[in-house]
Amino acid sequence: MSATILQAFQVFTTENPLASSRSSLPAIVVMGRIHETDQPASDARWTFLFIGSLDEFHQRFIFRMEREFDHGKYLDRRGQQVRGADFIRQLNKAIEQARILTATELRKRSIMAVTWSQDNAETLGITTHRMIAKVPFFTDTRYGFEIRDNSDAQRMVLFTMKLKEIAQGMGRCDPLYTGRPMRELPDRLQQQAG
Repeated sequence: MSATILQAFQVFTTENPLASSRSSLPAIVVMGRIHETDQPASDARWTFLFIGSLDEFHQRFIFRMEREFDHGKYLDRRGQQVRGADFIRQLNKAIEQARILTATELRKRSIMAVTWSQDNAETLGITTHRMIAKVPFFTDTRYGFEIRDNSDAQRMVLFTMKLKEIAQGMGRCDPLYTGRPMRELPDRLQQQAG
């Protein structure tokens, strides 16, 4: 069985773009620096482990990650299996040290552009938006934008949470994968836009 090594992770908070004006509960973004067990540690890259509401974070993400660690799907940075409860303790420490999500924080982790699948882009209605670039990806087409400023970071959270909201309405929302953007190279977006 192949496992994913979680070298590091960071928790971020940001304004919840779907929250009513009465709610002050933030959205949560969890990023992890991961690589597969058959890859060298130098191949590790930052990726999104979770983007969603605080409620979903507590009710679904934490439970799911605890189970993934217990079943050996994720290993610690030394490549050793740890109990889900130990991961939760580490996650709680990371929550205490949570940072505000900004474009700078994303760029520090080499997340400079993001894309979504054609299906997701069509669901969002963004395929013809002037700020969205169309990028070929194997047999699929992906749509996305460069992360230049904090409004782009917030737009990324909005698109992800909107996709989750739609999927929840259809009863098929996975807290780890639904709506999650894929990192992209800004040069590829610029080539397609230009």
